[in-house]
Amino acid sequence: METLKAFSGQISISRLCLLAQVSRAGYYRWLNRKKSPKQRLDKQLMALIKAIYNERKGKWGYRRIKMELNNRLGKHYNVKRIRRLMSLLGLRAVIRRPRHTCTIVKGT
Repeated sequence: METLKAFSGQISISRLCLLAQVSRAGYYRWLNRKKSPKQRLDKQLMALIKAIYNERKGKWGYRRIKMELNNRLGKHYNVKRIRRLMSLLGLRAVIRRPRHTCTIVKGT
């Protein structure tokens, strides 16, 4: 359906629906549907996740962001949900390289 929406300015809707084997009524019903409460909550969570990610300069991954989000909102969101939303946003943690210290031993 998303691809139909993308091509709607170039080709007529009836032709697109015929190619995709979707009824015109079904396309317009999909186009004008209301978002579910879960989808609306996911959109709010995505905004908060993006804010936390930017605050931490992209160094935190989904586990830490989940803990921070749960602490801020006082609720419990699953790790899988946060990871799914972060992947939809294209956010990934910056993997920091470990710092190796070198000690010089005198007398050897």
